[in-house]
Amino acid sequence: MDHSPTVNIKLQGEQEEASLLHKQESKQSMDDKSIVVTSNCLIELSSSKIEKDNLLNQDQQMQSNQPSTQPFSIYMDTPFVLRVFMLDMLKLLLKAAEDSKYFKSLTASNLPELPLQQQISFSYQKFQNNLDKRIEEASKNNRVLNAQDMLNVFVKTFSKQLTVTIILTCLSYVCLFGSSLLIKQLISYIQNDGVNQTSLLIAGSLIIMNILWVLIHHNNLRSNAMVQSNFRSIFMKVLYKKVSSLSAYSVKEANVGKLINLISNDLQTLEQRFNAIFLLLSVPLPLVASTSFLFIKYGVAGLVGFGLLIAAYPILILLSKLNQKLFSDKSKYTDQRINLTKEIIEGVRLIKMYAWEEAFLHSMSLIRKLEILNILKITIITVLNFCIGHTFSIFGTYLILYFMFNYGESAAVDTALLFTTLNMLNFTKNQTLNVLSFGVSNILQLKVILNRMISVLVLKEKSMIKIENYGEENAQTQLCELEIGSVVFQNFTGYWKEDIAVLNEINLEINRGELVCIVGQVGSGKTSLLNCLLKEIPFYKGYFNFSGKLAYVEQEPYIFSNTVKDNILFGRQYNEELYQNVIKASCLEQDIKLFEFGDQTHIGERGVNISGGQKARISLARALYSQADIYLLDDPLSAVDSKVAKTLFFEAIKEFCKDSTVILVTHQIHFSRFASKIVILDQGRIAQQGTYTELEQTLQNLSSELHHNDHKFIENSKENTNNSQKIDQAQQKSKEKYNIIKNQQPEKEVVPKEEDVVVNSQTYFSFFKESGVIFVMPLIIGFYICSHIVYVYFNKALGEFDDSENKLELIHRIGYIVAIYIFAQLVKHISLCFAINKLCNKLLHKMVLSLLRSKVLFFDITPSGRILQRFSSDIGQIDENLALILVDIFEVFIGIIVTFTAIILIAPYFSIVVLFEAVVLFYFLKKCKLGFMQTKQIDLKTKSPLLTFFSLSIQGVLPIKVYGQKENFEKEFDYLASNSLRASIYYLVCQRGFGGFINLFSAICNGIGIFLIVYVAHSTSDIGQCIIYFVNGIELLQWGMRQLVNLDVAMTNVQRCLNLTQIELEPSLKTNYDRQLENINFKQEGEQIKKFPFEGELVFKNVKMRYRQDLDLVLKDLSFKIIPGKRVGFVGRTGAGKSSIIQALFRITELEYNQERGDTCDILLDGHSIKNLGLHTLRAGISIIPQSPFIFSGTIRRNLDPLDEYSDQAIYEVLRDISLYDKMSQLKNNIHEDMSNASDIFSAGQKQLICLGRAILRQSQLIVLDEATANVDMLTDELIQEKIRQKFKKSTVITIAHRLNTIADYDQIIVMEQGKAVESGTPYELLQNLNGVFYQMVQHTGEKNALIIQSIAHQKEIQKQTQDIKFQDSNN
Repeated sequence: MDHSPTVNIKLQGEQEEASLLHKQESKQSMDDKSIVVTSNCLIELSSSKIEKDNLLNQDQQMQSNQPSTQPFSIYMDTPFVLRVFMLDMLKLLLKAAEDSKYFKSLTASNLPELPLQQQISFSYQKFQNNLDKRIEEASKNNRVLNAQDMLNVFVKTFSKQLTVTIILTCLSYVCLFGSSLLIKQLISYIQNDGVNQTSLLIAGSLIIMNILWVLIHHNNLRSNAMVQSNFRSIFMKVLYKKVSSLSAYSVKEANVGKLINLISNDLQTLEQRFNAIFLLLSVPLPLVASTSFLFIKYGVAGLVGFGLLIAAYPILILLSKLNQKLFSDKSKYTDQRINLTKEIIEGVRLIKMYAWEEAFLHSMSLIRKLEILNILKITIITVLNFCIGHTFSIFGTYLILYFMFNYGESAAVDTALLFTTLNMLNFTKNQTLNVLSFGVSNILQLKVILNRMISVLVLKEKSMIKIENYGEENAQTQLCELEIGSVVFQNFTGYWKEDIAVLNEINLEINRGELVCIVGQVGSGKTSLLNCLLKEIPFYKGYFNFSGKLAYVEQEPYIFSNTVKDNILFGRQYNEELYQNVIKASCLEQDIKLFEFGDQTHIGERGVNISGGQKARISLARALYSQADIYLLDDPLSAVDSKVAKTLFFEAIKEFCKDSTVILVTHQIHFSRFASKIVILDQGRIAQQGTYTELEQTLQNLSSELHHNDHKFIENSKENTNNSQKIDQAQQKSKEKYNIIKNQQPEKEVVPKEEDVVVNSQTYFSFFKESGVIFVMPLIIGFYICSHIVYVYFNKALGEFDDSENKLELIHRIGYIVAIYIFAQLVKHISLCFAINKLCNKLLHKMVLSLLRSKVLFFDITPSGRILQRFSSDIGQIDENLALILVDIFEVFIGIIVTFTAIILIAPYFSIVVLFEAVVLFYFLKKCKLGFMQTKQIDLKTKSPLLTFFSLSIQGVLPIKVYGQKENFEKEFDYLASNSLRASIYYLVCQRGFGGFINLFSAICNGIGIFLIVYVAHSTSDIGQCIIYFVNGIELLQWGMRQLVNLDVAMTNVQRCLNLTQIELEPSLKTNYDRQLENINFKQEGEQIKKFPFEGELVFKNVKMRYRQDLDLVLKDLSFKIIPGKRVGFVGRTGAGKSSIIQALFRITELEYNQERGDTCDILLDGHSIKNLGLHTLRAGISIIPQSPFIFSGTIRRNLDPLDEYSDQAIYEVLRDISLYDKMSQLKNNIHEDMSNASDIFSAGQKQLICLGRAILRQSQLIVLDEATANVDMLTDELIQEKIRQKFKKSTVITIAHRLNTIADYDQIIVMEQGKAVESGTPYELLQNLNGVFYQMVQHTGEKNALIIQSIAHQKEIQKQTQDIKFQDSNN
């Protein structure tokens, strides 16, 4: 074996280890994000947790004499002289071990204090000043900031530390070079004069030189680590401050995924790559020293080694550049794969309902194929670098020997010189060849990362950029005259893109205290108008202004994972009276009473444990609590039922905000009669504006619901809100919402438990047997053993040079050995890479398949962040690093076994030293491993909230800006960043302590071995071989032990991925019963083959269903029958069980079948029990239009037809049917336009029309509408209903109704209450029962609206009777 872990291995390995840390950080980040997020606005949340920990720890310490949590220095108060000997690092490691043993897991209170010069605040301002100077200089010179500028900023900021680093690096090179000279001196002296006091003195000097190198090397690495950690933290703060100053639009334009990747990935990589700068700066010294030595000893022949280095350099540079390109391509495919995984997680219910699993699996396979190919190429190039590095020294030694013997002074060559040459070439390889190879590669990657960061730092704010100066003359005058709460637009035109206007010639004045309703069709520009006031529109012409403090209620509320109360306060000081008034006005009183922990209940990830209406009301409460001058409300009333909407309108909007200006975007047009002003938008223009009286006729045309309410209804509503309706509402909610709240509300630990991950032999076996790799592993290990044996024979052949009679034959034999060694190096590394690459590909395929086939329950109880982490960091760790870790481990430990065996064969007494070394290191590992691992864990724990906080700050940049919480967020960020830096340096210093002790102890033991060899060995050949092994082995052992720890971490990732492949799956997609249906499938003349169901008859028989075994039934003996071709509406309040019917029908949740009790629980579709059908046969035969449209990345065509079943012509026809053809025709790529950022192309209502288009394409006999029109305007609602009537005349239509007007003309109404059908019949029949539930629900919509519903139902009844009479007449 050549030099122990070569710099090749060391550099790559350091990056692997840092990457491992990074991957774990990302995992912890995503899990934390899924579980409980550090408060975005309340700094005291995390602080109070630490205070509680401190109090608990202090209480424990008072009861027993145990480790203290008192502040301690990172240097452990160690004098500088002792720090040189790494005593402080060892003490810190032992303290970490002691604390870990006592406290079980470390917390922020266990972190060391940093000296002032190591704190973020010390270097941040200096860095920012240097950066500002560079930006200013670049601006003056009219050039773009580049990576060289950033390097200059870095060097200026850390100039003192860099100077120390360069000095220490040079000293370490002196030690290594000196060791090579002493090896020659020692062997030559023994060869000439034998073993005496002088030879022992030389041996002692060699040992001291090696020990000095260890001390200098690890102190240098400690210094580098501190600088790199500081730089990462500082740069993160710079990026955070920059991003937090941007508008939401600018952040989106900068690419949110890129920003998150910068923080979670690139900064970590940046920290690793900066080490290349230190190494590259010091390359000239070892290069000059080694070349000079070889020239002095060999003359011109000695320059062969230098020539070999020069020849290898272009090859390494070429490989580095190729690697860089492959890495960039791989990252692109990885981003696509993770994005697709995210879409699967978010839309899994609809993917299953649409029966699209195969489409998504195919898409994932295509992306993965390209990704894994690039990973394989990257890994092979990396191991080719390994091979070049490993073979350079022995090949160079052979070439020098060959040329010297044939063309130089052969008499000058002896064994001592050959071993010294081998060691010197090892030194040259490690400090120049590998440094240049990885250094240049890292610099190239560093340049890419720095340029990516510069692109953010120089990002210009794209919000309200005026592209004309029209109206500027009177702008200042109006600004002075503008009253608080006033808004003015004059000749205003707004653009999302400079050439596409979304608002045209807007002229609007709003005075203080006015309530203005903004109405219009889908895509008319209503939300864009609000974005102007939020200063989110990037470009505009004309003039606009407003005066006063804003509050904003989003269409998709920003809810963070914290308590209900904290979501409402959003960082503002608590005011009891105001808070209670806000809760009352927002209709949250009953919800809070029903929450198990009241307003202290934690809202889960993305608000999963609350309804859409509750999200909207919490967002509204947040706005009300801010006591703003101007309220911007983006359709908050559509997410709640009509009853709650009335209460919100009158109590919150009309009463609470009566002294403020309210701009309400709404589809509930009937409320507009109480507005001060109504603005009707049409295609970005104000079609009309005025009072309700002035616009009544236009509003009638805009909405058939307009006349559903009158003044009497409104006045009664206001009274009812204060008396009977409140009582009724409370009773209804307490009775009917109890079950759903109980089902949805988590127990006290809303934080899901982290899965238990146990790595054992079964983990390795399960992983490696996947693709038959386990059977080839012995062969691969055999290659590694052979290569190291060949290396031993190479050294043995060199040792025979002096005693060989036929030196030319020996040289030829050495040449054959070198050739075999090179071949063995290539075969062993590449075969291992192919094996692991195959494993990774198969593992991910099984994970994706398992994810798509898993039960939905898995997604309900598992945080999406945790799932996503399996497909990002965990699989990424396995993809990128596992093969290289195994290369290192096999190389190191097989090399140790082979070389130590060779040494013991030469000097058997050395086995005593080996045994002693093994015992001491085993005890040290046992003593310190827990502490070492715990410092890594606390590093992960403190970094993950920081990454999560950054991510949430990006997502919430708009509400943070609107509610003026930027300063609070920055304080929280600084607090988290400080803890992260302390933990990072704690881990890195402990890592140095761990590696440094092993390295130092190995150097001492190997020194003892050198003395033994000098005394025991009988030939200079044996002495030379053993000294080479000892010197090279000083770093080898500690590196191997560190890589074993990293392997354990990597296999933990493997086990997590394996766990995902073992989750419970849904029943089969296809069954034998399906084939029977295919046999009865028929084709009528001129028609296409019909798909099941053929008629659309649906029967529920005593259906019982619960979402989990520990929850109550949500459907209780539900029975009904739907005749083919009929339209049936399901109505009922929240929690009645309406949506559960859909879950049961699609078998998203299985029914409660109990054969022992003889239950007849079943669902029949066309007379066939759905439990006998394959899931694809069932789901593909039913079309669904969901409440929230599911749009995924890809083209418009792929969104309509992901299985590629229909022609382009059919797609165009569908787009015409759903009134999107003209919109699509305006797009550059028509149906092939990318919809990755769907919101930039289509509005929410237009996305719903896409879902309608999918149903029209399928032409199923059974159509399900799950409150599909709840969030669209009335015209879009009417369009959807009309298309349903036109396109599905013979189909059965099931509608989960939100608007009762929508289902007033249906054939049948089924009223749900507490999981049961309490009423069933035609709308007209149900309305005849004045005490019935449906009648009461209709009455609650308002007197006139109730009359309209009754009229529609009556007309439907007359129509039905007429058809029945005609049918009877035709039969007669």
